[in-house]
Amino acid sequence: MPPLKKNDTPILVVSVNPYSDGDPTHRPTGAQYRRFDPDDVYLEKLATLWMEHRKEKKPRVRYFLDRLPAGYCIYGRPRLNNPQHIDKWCYGHPNHKSFDSPNRFFPHFLHLMENGTNDSCPCTVCTGTKSRRATANGPVFAPKGRATLKEAGKVDEEGNPDVYRNFIDKLKLFGPLDTLITEPMSMDWRAERQLLHDSLQTISKQPAWQPRIAELVLFVRDLDDDEEITVDPGTNHHKIWNISKGCFTGYPRWEAGVVTQVAEEKPPISELVKHPKHDEKKYDINYSGYRVEPFPDPNGQDKSFSKRHKYVSLHQIRPLAYFNELIKGVPGTEWNQTIGNAITAMSTVSLVDKYRFKGSWPTANIFCRGIYIGSELIVVGDVVRMMPSSKAPSKDTIDVLKVTAIKLVLSNLDAASDNDNDEGHPYNSSIHIQGKSYTLDPNRAHHDPEASPIPIAEPPELIRDYGPWYYRHPPTKSTVIPFSSVLTRCHPPEAMTRWFPTPTTNPPSAHLATGLSSTLQARAFSTSNLHFIASGKSWFWADHRVEALDLQTLNGADVARCDRDRDPKRWRREIKVLEGTAGAEDLSAVTGPVGLGKGGLSLVAGSGMVRSAIGILEGEKRRRRKRSPGFGSECGEGWEEGDVVMAPVEDGPALLVGDEEMEDYEGGDELLRKVRGAEC
Repeated sequence: MPPLKKNDTPILVVSVNPYSDGDPTHRPTGAQYRRFDPDDVYLEKLATLWMEHRKEKKPRVRYFLDRLPAGYCIYGRPRLNNPQHIDKWCYGHPNHKSFDSPNRFFPHFLHLMENGTNDSCPCTVCTGTKSRRATANGPVFAPKGRATLKEAGKVDEEGNPDVYRNFIDKLKLFGPLDTLITEPMSMDWRAERQLLHDSLQTISKQPAWQPRIAELVLFVRDLDDDEEITVDPGTNHHKIWNISKGCFTGYPRWEAGVVTQVAEEKPPISELVKHPKHDEKKYDINYSGYRVEPFPDPNGQDKSFSKRHKYVSLHQIRPLAYFNELIKGVPGTEWNQTIGNAITAMSTVSLVDKYRFKGSWPTANIFCRGIYIGSELIVVGDVVRMMPSSKAPSKDTIDVLKVTAIKLVLSNLDAASDNDNDEGHPYNSSIHIQGKSYTLDPNRAHHDPEASPIPIAEPPELIRDYGPWYYRHPPTKSTVIPFSSVLTRCHPPEAMTRWFPTPTTNPPSAHLATGLSSTLQARAFSTSNLHFIASGKSWFWADHRVEALDLQTLNGADVARCDRDRDPKRWRREIKVLEGTAGAEDLSAVTGPVGLGKGGLSLVAGSGMVRSAIGILEGEKRRRRKRSPGFGSECGEGWEEGDVVMAPVEDGPALLVGDEEMEDYEGGDELLRKVRGAEC
């Protein structure tokens, strides 16, 4: 790019999108060719045409691309009849054909920028239309045995480009790849990406004890203003305390439900157990509280429970992971049916916001910003409790992990079939949670057990009062565990002492094991009873949260497979109209306003997957496909001490662990009896 001098025409640099189909092996071989890197003619012409297409070009401004798409470059040679003139060509197309001018390259460049793939690209090279000028390097054909991206491009069941499978194909063809994941031809992705980002940002800043969207919780439908739920010291059972009468009046009538709307007002931590005063709230309960929908049977067709929603205050809600502790003393025959329904879904998992693909053949990582494990949503930045290892001194020894990465790991890609429609061997996939791990047991620290604990300011603030803490592994390394090794999100001592008051002689760390038996029993029960879990497996790995919970409606709207207005084919046509790339057939098929109403860009009136609260947290809304990332081999059914891997803090190798059966845990038979004996 020419330097910007004083009084020169202003120059603006336009950044290209991160995806490309460029083949770095496609280069001319003659000695007469010279590389132009960068080439200002191409960079300026392409940027100018792109800004004109986007209707953003301003007068008296020069535009330059910051670079060409990866894999493309410009070579030139002297013209035979006029050596002073240099003819230039753009190389890098996977068909091994070159473009003879910026104008000729622009349609291909534009299609890449807008679609992230060369599938259906209208340029002369992709379509085979004969160019008015001969290409510079002789024969124009793909070498024998080398597939092109256009040939390898795949779509999902709804006809949208299958970006993950296409990334895998590209990784195989061109080598190491590190790129952001975009889905410009998916209306779901377009409608959700900004709201999804904002929602996750908000969640990451909230305290861990606040319920999150689409989580399964226990709740009490009705409590009077002078009633609160607390522990009866005489029985150690949770009961309703009547403040006016000064006595316990019975057990709470717990139900289990899905959080479909969260509070607009930031609740104080005191509201975990105490009814807020009316003058303390700016809004009514439908804005200051949480909308909870009773959870229907995930194995059944009757989903009518979802319609019996209730707006409740925070003090009426508890994490489902503590159900054993909360319902202690209530006979199984008196459990509300929704509790058994929720426990049945505790061995489900689904990823949230796959945003980055990074791989080196034959392994790749897909980075995610969140994951639903059973009842809870875990996001990057959370502190989670880890399942105790058999090598720990007791099952109450709970270590914690500050999550720095959530990764879907694809492995053995070289041994897998590259045709998703055959019955060949699939690639292996597993979910790994990476982060910094801490332990309270000096004998489990990475250094000498007689060494001092780490400084109080170093562990995450949430867990400091549980300390003193030791690094589980060297601070320059990360710990990598399978997703099933996550127990639950870690709640601070201040929240736990409100939910589970104990004698003052008990150390705060005693709370870290709370809910362990509940979670283990629930997962074992779910593995045995959820119909979606395949024989020999322990988890249902769903494409999104709606599928994991088998919901039909949320917030009164049809979602996922139950949305009769879902029309991805029409949406793709609308996208082309919005982007100015629609052909005559697309234009004739689209009637009415584009981007409005059902099937448009409106988050509220768009697709059933999008307009729900769950849709806000799901960037990848496509139906289940063969061997889509998330549906390969199931890895990580429990772990042992040797399963923990140390990796570089930034991004190191992940660990593959064997598929093991869920253990039978004490109390499992009793849980089965209670759930199956629950009344409606």
